[in-house]
Amino acid sequence: MKLFLLFFLSLCIIGTWADDESTSTTTTKPYATVSALSGPSVVFSEVFDSTWEDRWVITQQPEFQGKWRVDEGVEPYTVKGDKGLIVDSEARKHGIAAPFKKVLDNKNKDLFVQYELRLQKELDCGGAYIKLLTASSLPSSLTKFDNSVPYTVMFGPDKCGSLNKIHFIIRHKNPITGLYEEKHLKNPPPMETDRRTHLYGLHIFQDNRFSVLVDGKEVRGGNLLEDFEPAFNPPKEVDDPSDKKPADWVDEEKIADPDAVKPDDWDETLPATIVDENDMKPDDWFDDEPQEIPDPDVTKPDDWDDEIDGEWAAPSILNPKCAQSGCGEWKPRLIPNPLYKGKWRAPMIDNPAYKGEWKPRQIPNPHFFVDDHPHNLEPIGAIGIELWTMKDGIMFDNILITHDQDIIDDFTSATWAKKSADEQTISDTEAAKNTPSLTQTLNSVITSFLDYISDGQNMMVVIGSALAAVIIPLLLCLLYSGKKKQTRVQGPVASDEEEEKEKKEEEEEKKEKETEKGVEVNEKVAKQTEKKTGEQTEKAKWRKKEKPSKINSSK
Repeated sequence: MKLFLLFFLSLCIIGTWADDESTSTTTTKPYATVSALSGPSVVFSEVFDSTWEDRWVITQQPEFQGKWRVDEGVEPYTVKGDKGLIVDSEARKHGIAAPFKKVLDNKNKDLFVQYELRLQKELDCGGAYIKLLTASSLPSSLTKFDNSVPYTVMFGPDKCGSLNKIHFIIRHKNPITGLYEEKHLKNPPPMETDRRTHLYGLHIFQDNRFSVLVDGKEVRGGNLLEDFEPAFNPPKEVDDPSDKKPADWVDEEKIADPDAVKPDDWDETLPATIVDENDMKPDDWFDDEPQEIPDPDVTKPDDWDDEIDGEWAAPSILNPKCAQSGCGEWKPRLIPNPLYKGKWRAPMIDNPAYKGEWKPRQIPNPHFFVDDHPHNLEPIGAIGIELWTMKDGIMFDNILITHDQDIIDDFTSATWAKKSADEQTISDTEAAKNTPSLTQTLNSVITSFLDYISDGQNMMVVIGSALAAVIIPLLLCLLYSGKKKQTRVQGPVASDEEEEKEKKEEEEEKKEKETEKGVEVNEKVAKQTEKKTGEQTEKAKWRKKEKPSKINSSK
């Protein structure tokens, strides 16, 4: 028993050392927040430090009751000292704006806009976009800022139900009419919906190229003149509003054949289905049984008061007798009527009077113009965040608007890149916490083991198992060793006897073969002797026959 506890204790010490080694590399180092940027190429920079209220104005419009605050984010992605602008109310309209020190004139310039966004709660329905407000249409005070204040560019995420996209909208002015029209990006990309901080960027270049970025990577690119609807430049011709379709214009391509006649045998009165005459009522059909019966397993509660609760009735259940075939009045099933044809209709034919689809005539567009440089945006005088959301906790941070891409890249390296790396480390650490360590696993096993053996009967089972685990292998080893020694002593003796037996068998087999060979030789000699004897007998007979003839001839 002590050996088992010592073993578990050793594993626990090893696991603790392993945990110390694994967690020692996951500590995070909070980075110092950077200061807001300034310079001739910087239009606007905001890091939401202690002076943020000197720049931002919360709207006082009656419909906008949502609260704002600047604070650190919630766990687990909290970095001490790093604060952002947080939506602090649920199911409210929120509005806040900050003026630029000077009007943004983007004529013949590149424009780079980016900001960090973190959804500290799941976004069910709400926006998280920014608006670059048109300078010529700013209210006298930003306390009057609301959704009616015109913008030049609207950019950022928006999600509600199945809607999930990153807006990129430009309000473009028609120089002929002086009217503005919203130009929407075709096929906008989706937003990120996790709890991490994400960087949303918009780049507009002098050659009308644009790029929408998330976390520094382009997710949608294209050309202002090709990828927006409606197009920045209107068509050269438009429909003549005074043109009307003639009264005798025929635009029906097909008509019913006027020469077609309903066949005499076409009966429209026949029903679509008829009774199946071959259908028979099942033998186990119960005509008098109801479809439902009171549940026999449910009884009236003891505390049921008929005067207060009303007359008690057991809940109904399906009648089990009806499960097989059915109950109640039996009716034969209905089948499709083979004679049914339905209502007769004349076949359709080409309309000989058809003139085609009518379209109004085209006239020159009185509002036509050509803008080859839509990147030259309407001048911008402020930034505004105006949104409605069902969830609070949306966090904005590190907003930057500039004409210099190097400034954007350097600022990103000093802010979001470090923050993202820290959040990745925190995410990995949280994941490690949720995964049971070796120490936790061993402690759990030891605790369960000690709880188990606290019962005396279980203790005897453990002791018996431990003894069996030691004694049985020992007996098997001794038994195996004894058999091995016996094999080594008896093996050679048995081998010699077998060899001697084999030799005797070989000798006997050899003698038998020799004996058989001798018999064959004797038989062969006997045959040869018999043959010679026969030949000699024949010769003797021949000689006896020859001798008289010689005597007779001498006479």
